[in-house]
Amino acid sequence: MGISGSKPKKQIAEAKPPLITPYTKAEAAKRVLESLQNWEGITKEANLNEDGFPQKQLAKLHNGVFLNQKRQKYWVDKMGKNCFMLYAKDFHIVWGDNDNHWHWTQLDTPSSEKGVEVAELFKVSWLEVRGGFDTKKLSDDTSYEVSFVIKMMDESFGWHCYPVNFILNLPDGSRHESKVDFSTLRPREQWVEIPVGKFRTSPTIHGDMVITMCEMCQLWKKGLVFKGVKIQPKI
Repeated sequence: MGISGSKPKKQIAEAKPPLITPYTKAEAAKRVLESLQNWEGITKEANLNEDGFPQKQLAKLHNGVFLNQKRQKYWVDKMGKNCFMLYAKDFHIVWGDNDNHWHWTQLDTPSSEKGVEVAELFKVSWLEVRGGFDTKKLSDDTSYEVSFVIKMMDESFGWHCYPVNFILNLPDGSRHESKVDFSTLRPREQWVEIPVGKFRTSPTIHGDMVITMCEMCQLWKKGLVFKGVKIQPKI
């Protein structure tokens, strides 16, 4: 009597991951773009068409897009939130158009900000920098932080009299204020960020927020370089 052999087991083919094709990448990028808030309206003046390729549009948004003749820069962070840099040319600076008081120069270091104009204080007693921004351009229900980006030069003087005031007025009527002693601010000759205030955006309350830096004692002051104001989500 023969011994019946067991039936051979069927081999189960290993499941292979789906192929990543340009089509699927385009669809994924398209879905991400559709989830972003108001990016098309914000970048209307910039050329992001790129022959309709969503991947290239999304890459540009992550790298940053200049707006209003390099007065602003807009980008989207990894969480899909809107971020902005408002450069010095986007602000009203008292005596800012007078070469005896302020000098305007372009950033020339190899970077994504090459050609952006910054304002270097030559000599003033009245320091006042003021600007506004529509919070409707920000992502809703998101915690943001507003920071001035400045540099103090080694030859700076006149900052020991009073601290510099930083003020943030928001559309809901709230106000944030802080003071910084520029005479002791370190490091020198490097860009530093000075936080002004934090707030959470609302889908129902929009409007212009007003951002101010001022110091008005009678001493002549020198050595401040103002790049702009950064508005980005606070992690």
